Amino acid sequence: MAKKKKAEADDGGGDGFMMMFVTLSLILLAFFILLNSMAVIDSNRKRVALGSLLGSFGLLPGASSTDSSRDVKMNAEGIIGGEGTLEVFDEAKKEVSRLQAMPDVSEGDAKISLNETTGEINVILADRLLFHAGAAVISVMLFPLLEKIAEIAKRSGGEVKVTGHTDDRPLRGKQSNWQLSIERGTIVARHLESIGPLAFGKIYVSGASHYQPRTSNDTEEGRAKNRRVEVLIKTKAVE
Repeated sequence: MAKKKKAEADDGGGDGFMMMFVTLSLILLAFFILLNSMAVIDSNRKRVALGSLLGSFGLLPGASSTDSSRDVKMNAEGIIGGEGTLEVFDEAKKEVSRLQAMPDVSEGDAKISLNETTGEINVILADRLLFHAGAAVISVMLFPLLEKIAEIAKRSGGEVKVTGHTDDRPLRGKQSNWQLSIERGTIVARHLESIGPLAFGKIYVSGASHYQPRTSNDTEEGRAKNRRVEVLIKTKAVE
């Protein structure tokens, strides 16, 4: 009987040791999992901190991630489509800056912008830049920019809508603001078409007369801003 009790006691001690070993093993496993998680978090924090530091020194656009500039470029490329379209868009922006730097040229006389939601590129060109007074021929200084605009339209394969605009002053003679706005838009459209060639059926012309002003027509400065031609390139179909 004594030997039997001693054997049972020995068995109980073995089971207790085994349970303790399993418990310690689980605790160690949980500890290593926790350490690994902390290391991953630290790594991410260091990456974000590095991007923020570089961004604050102007080495990267923004100040959040080392991948920010690449992500922005990839996003823009996906929006406007067509190989090399983004590079041509950047070249067009430089041409706009060149025009804006010329004497007697206001910032609003030449503008180009990209809508990253719709993929539309909008170009605004003041009449006084496009045409000499009383002439229906495009000024030579606009040729480089118009070439870039035509190339963007060709590469992206998007639709091009050219719209002429006037101020609200009545014209002398029989011609109306409707006729003048359509005529000016048509001249620019034909110039773009001659540079292209653009895809068949992808270019449209319209005249808005004085019904879509950028600003008030109460001053000569305001009227000058309203006399313009706008080129809208739809590089991406709106869903």
